[in-house]
Amino acid sequence: MLPALTTTDEIAAKLAEHARHARGAYSSETERAVRNDTSIFSAWCIDNDHQMLPASAETLVAYIDAMSETVEVEEWRGVPPMADGADP
Repeated sequence: MLPALTTTDEIAAKLAEHARHARGAYSSETERAVRNDTSIFSAWCIDNDHQMLPASAETLVAYIDAMSETVEVEEWRGVPPMADGADP
């Protein structure tokens, strides 16, 4: 079992380590999609006074509920729109 991360610095260090190890492992489109999704989640957390990392189960449920209210099913058509306006 992995030890729990307790500080923002520990979380940031682990994320940076993962990014170094993952560099080149994903397509540029996947990396862009992850950055885009992270940006959207981060902005939502700030706007709704939630802690992004580590995100609690309650935060994730609230985020999913909020997103389900903002995206119409017919908008998806199999590929979600990108926040940066680029075609996926």
